[in-house]
Amino acid sequence: MKHEGSPWEALSESQREALRDYEELLRTIAVPRRMVSSADVDRLHERHVLDCLRGVPWLPRHAARACDVGSGAGLPGVPIAVAEPGLEVTLSEPRLQRVAFLELVVERLGLANVVVQSGSGQELPPGHFDTCFARALADPVRTWAVAGPLLAPAGRLLYWAGRTFGPEDVPKGVRVQVADPPLESGGPIVIMTRQ
Repeated sequence: MKHEGSPWEALSESQREALRDYEELLRTIAVPRRMVSSADVDRLHERHVLDCLRGVPWLPRHAARACDVGSGAGLPGVPIAVAEPGLEVTLSEPRLQRVAFLELVVERLGLANVVVQSGSGQELPPGHFDTCFARALADPVRTWAVAGPLLAPAGRLLYWAGRTFGPEDVPKGVRVQVADPPLESGGPIVIMTRQ
């Protein structure tokens, strides 16, 4: 089944193979360790990998550095890093078991453009990133509180919102663009920038 808005078809065969390998690591390690819901084990490709790839078209045109804040099992940072090998992606994660998993993923997939940062987003340099990603992290206000300071002045936060998201949910002083329609299983990607 083709996923609307996904750049999957534009990926090279080696990129697709890397994402299949990633799915297998999610299935065999992340799901048993409860980093990803066991209810998603049979739909990792659709529900997670393709959903994450929806963010690729919304990266700033000349983005060089991105941060996946509260990366968890690497969603959306790993799929985006595979799709965009010229983008330096920092996977920021405070939980040590997940950090170990992310380090394994980076090694197994040979992701030279990915750095795993053990700790919270507040420990990263302010104003350093063109883009931050957040998926299943927190509500929009708390997510912006973590990601906003990390962004360069013209940077943007790509926020994978839930089904009930409304523009009134974002903090004051933040410009919002809803990037694409919600999926059957989730909500839209919301782009947040400073006004």
